[in-house]
Amino acid sequence: MKKLNCMIITLGMLFVLAACANQSAPSASPADSSGETQNDYHLALIAPMTGNEAQYGEMQKTGAQIAVDEINEAGGINGRKVVLDVFDDQNNTTQAATVAQMIIDDQKYDAAIGTYSSSNALAMAPLFDEAKTPFFCSVSSDGRIATEYTYTFQQNIAANYVWPIMADNAVKVLGGRKVALVALNNDAGEFFTTYASEEFDELSKDNSCELVASITYNEGEVSDFTPIIAQLKDANPDLVMINVQYQDMAAILRQADQLGFKPTWYCVESLINDAFIELAGDYAVGLYCHCTYYIDNPDEGCVWLNQRCNEVGNMNANLFSRMSYEGTMQILTCAKNGAAGDRQKMYGALCSLGTWEGKTGSFEWTDARQCICSVNIVQLDSNKTWQLVPQ
Repeated sequence: MKKLNCMIITLGMLFVLAACANQSAPSASPADSSGETQNDYHLALIAPMTGNEAQYGEMQKTGAQIAVDEINEAGGINGRKVVLDVFDDQNNTTQAATVAQMIIDDQKYDAAIGTYSSSNALAMAPLFDEAKTPFFCSVSSDGRIATEYTYTFQQNIAANYVWPIMADNAVKVLGGRKVALVALNNDAGEFFTTYASEEFDELSKDNSCELVASITYNEGEVSDFTPIIAQLKDANPDLVMINVQYQDMAAILRQADQLGFKPTWYCVESLINDAFIELAGDYAVGLYCHCTYYIDNPDEGCVWLNQRCNEVGNMNANLFSRMSYEGTMQILTCAKNGAAGDRQKMYGALCSLGTWEGKTGSFEWTDARQCICSVNIVQLDSNKTWQLVPQ
């Protein structure tokens, strides 16, 4: 009897330990979707749903879900319900490779869309290439994502194209003469400073401008930006072109104001979101951003997307939700037109998109599977509304 009791206790302890292990172990699998059937059409979205960049993952998820809902309301994929399966890459390259392999190994996925950072996209691209599975990068900007891989589609404007345009606008539209650069010390920051610096060098040949400082710092390691602001004050720029996360930008604006440093701030598109405005408050008024899309665009399609983002995700539309919406619509349209169930057909269909006339604007696809679209400048007014700047 004692032996039996010991065995029962031991088995019980093993059961408890196993249950605890299952509860605590991180999972790369998508969340279960209610009402699924074997006939459903599944699309994989890869995004940072946890970690420091989770807000961007929520934006991407919202945009993709709006597209899925729209297709389902119109009858789905030839009568099949579309299900969005969300994979959390945690903005981590190792996790990104893990979820990419999971998607590749599951034949129900014709394609994957998403991710946030270029480093994650580059970690996944060779895996999708090897498996000959289309990978639609909705927001990552590193030009190598499409040029060095075959099955990757890059919807956002590539860094080698957009950062020279931003530098050119800094001088020719915003009137910068003494310009400084600030960026994170990562791949995206390196491309930003490299391509912008090259353009400023060209512009300086006719004395249009002078690049007086270029500063980088490690993400997550700085909360006191006063040393960086002191460097900028010493260089005395009239315009600072900056590529940092919105939390850092809000802190920089507050601390710069306290130190009496008030240049023209010209920032990247990722700052056009509710969280930044809420965090920065009045310190953000007057700030400029380059953009391909902005919240307060009066265009009918943009107004519609903003309304849907509020209904589905309790947020205003922005670059991330817009790109995710339009990218998902392109994939699902290809599926609806005969590519469903065949990765090679899907690849061919995506390669043949040409010009995509989306609800929020048009996208011109090049033969290199990259997109070109117009770049604007907006400024935040005292009512916390983004106003288009004439160019």
